[in-house]
Formats: sequence, C-alpha cells, structure tokens
Amino acid sequence: MCNSLIKTRSSRTLSEYVKEKYYYCSNPACLCVFKTYECFEHFITTTIDPTITANADIQVSVPQPPTQPKRRYSMRLE
Repeated sequence: MCNSLIKTRSSRTLSEYVKEKYYYCSNPACLCVFKTYECFEHFITTTIDPTITANADIQVSVPQPPTQPKRRYSMRLE
C-alpha cells in the first residue's frame, strides 16, 4: 500500500504446484499484511540431460591459472 519493502512472514505448500505465502510491510507506520498464492505455470527451459537427479554429484572442472616457475634469488653481502 505504501510502496515500501515487504518481507515474507511464512509460507506453506498447498500442493505440488501451489504455495501460500504471507507477507508484511517493513514500514512501521504501515504494517500492511497480505497473502499470495504462488503457482508453477510451465518450464521456460529444461535440463539438457533428463537423467541428472537433484542429489547427483556434478563435477565441474575449473581451469587452474598457469603457474609461474619459482625464482630464487641470493645476495652476497660482503
């Protein structure tokens, strides 16, 4: 109502595709409380490999930066 930031108070799953969420306004002068229903509509993209599961250990190789040879210097004090 006052265009301030809102925060989620709680949520609960009503079905596999629907969540009920309660929000409240962060403005102490307003304190508006409301609830919404969040529902899944459709996928925009899907996984490339449908056999990948959520618990699968996915290993991504991260390239290592090239190493420089260690240079050793010595100084002779006389």
